[in-house]
Amino acid sequence: MHHTASVPVSRRLVLQLAAGSLAVPALAPAAPPGATLDEPHALLDAYRRIRYSRDGAVCFWWMRAVKYGLVDSQLTPLFGMEIGNFARARTTGPDAFTVTSLEMVFFTDLATGARVTEITNPYTGERIPRGDSLVGPAEVGYSLDGPRYPTGLPGVKFDIEPSHGIFAAEGDDVWLRDDSFTRVTPVAAGAPRFLVTDWTTFHCSRAALAEPAAPSVAATVDFNSVSSWIDWLKMGDRPGSMVTRAVGSKYARLEDMPARFLAILRERQPALAQDPAAALDRPPFSFAP
Repeated sequence: MHHTASVPVSRRLVLQLAAGSLAVPALAPAAPPGATLDEPHALLDAYRRIRYSRDGAVCFWWMRAVKYGLVDSQLTPLFGMEIGNFARARTTGPDAFTVTSLEMVFFTDLATGARVTEITNPYTGERIPRGDSLVGPAEVGYSLDGPRYPTGLPGVKFDIEPSHGIFAAEGDDVWLRDDSFTRVTPVAAGAPRFLVTDWTTFHCSRAALAEPAAPSVAATVDFNSVSSWIDWLKMGDRPGSMVTRAVGSKYARLEDMPARFLAILRERQPALAQDPAAALDRPPFSFAP
């Protein structure tokens, strides 16, 4: 159960990694009646209910993703991923909350969707062993002043430029954007710097969001990123970058998550599947960029 994996840095990782929190049981107030989504208080409350839950319940996110190599404007599929996230938001004060989350990334075969234990680099032909990636549990704080991001972890420094807000609202549809540009710089001399631009778009119903008593709303997600080569692909100085394409959904219960992801999770990490709330209270899994 105490699995250690090498983890590629991503925006999802960065959003999960922050130091310190102070949780209190009170609930943050809902946005005042008549508030529009571009008002800071209303936007923060909407963000919390779209991504998490205002009542402190554990929420579950799933994404299915494909990672591509981008060389000379041509995309080459590299591998698939089944991604899960357990998350719990706790109020820390007026218009402030801290999120504890744990992410699980299982690498998959592009054709069958089955979990794989090695990745074949299509550019070099090398077969590279690849274990599961378990990131967290870790915390990030949110307030009207914006998120509290980390400045680094042992061995790496982070420089994060976030941007979030309402991307569009038409009819009953609301799209929330949550974007970032991140520089990850290894402390070790001579190690390459990792750059990643992430675009995350959450979608929900305006009518559901307008119910002030609802602590959480159903939502879906589209995720795209462009980044430097991951070190473990061993691309060296080869020109190019990586692109991620992913879609997913939020779930109120673990058992409602997609069957393919649940089967892998229960086989690989049965303790996490058995008690997600306890999983968020366990010591963090190891991090190795």
